[in-house]
Amino acid sequence: MSGIVKLARLQTEAKLRVRLAELGIDLPFDAEMEAHGPLAEPLEVAGRTLGNRFAILPMEGWDG
Repeated sequence: MSGIVKLARLQTEAKLRVRLAELGIDLPFDAEMEAHGPLAEPLEVAGRTLGNRFAILPMEGWDG
């Protein structure tokens, strides 16, 4: 792959790892997520407790 590649095209862990290597980016990540891992734990932010650390962001046009 060369040039700009939309994130949506990297549909597997392997494709993402290949693209990161092509770009010379060292970005370790876990292939699987633990059901009760750290991201599922509550988080306190500005005096409020969030139920977990997941967020859903709008992806209109994939330009954000």
